[in-house]
Amino acid sequence: MDEFSNKKSILYYQLILLFVLVILDKSITSGAFNQSDKKNYFQNNIPDIKQSSLNLPEVTFDPLDTKEKDEFKTDQINSLQGIYFLKFSSRGRRVSSTLVRVPRTFRGSLKKRVWSALQELEKGPSMYEQSKGIISGLPPEFHFYKKVRLTDNILHISLPKSIQVNTGGDLMRDRLDQITYTLTEFNEIKGIIIYIEGKKVPYLGTDNFEVPELFTRKERKIQTLENEIY
Repeated sequence: MDEFSNKKSILYYQLILLFVLVILDKSITSGAFNQSDKKNYFQNNIPDIKQSSLNLPEVTFDPLDTKEKDEFKTDQINSLQGIYFLKFSSRGRRVSSTLVRVPRTFRGSLKKRVWSALQELEKGPSMYEQSKGIISGLPPEFHFYKKVRLTDNILHISLPKSIQVNTGGDLMRDRLDQITYTLTEFNEIKGIIIYIEGKKVPYLGTDNFEVPELFTRKERKIQTLENEIY
């Protein structure tokens, strides 16, 4: 009788163990399926940066209304604008940069004035401005593409790859601030969307500076130089 009871107990425990194993197997299978589903979901829904390219035309603008459209066509507009360069200072081992606004006068339609501002950034500071310790953070012999588009007060601009060559996070930020602050001097431009070789990229520079969806002005130290007007 005792032997029969022992066999019955063993059989009972074996059945319980089998039941537990079946439950565990279903849970693991279900979990693996869920993980696979999640992986497929994210793969299907993360935007492909390579496919996010924008066909940027030659300089064109989409005016918001008739009044602005007439203004864009006018070639007699003179505007005193600010071009932004950099000045560096050090305190101990710490080096910090300041944006410096220098004045330039541009003539013509908004399209022409924007292109003139970009050309001034390419040229860099004048001899007088350099004597004040003002420099440009843009790489030597840097040139902008003549590919920009203004839509709903947002300027889309494509930059060459050289904007990020051998550039860490702080200098990368300074370069992009020079461009952003210069272009948002124009009342018609409220923000900038930047592309590299016509494509949107998530990071720039050797330190993987994260590219925001929209570049706008932010709080940072700015100086103004008004001694020389062009």
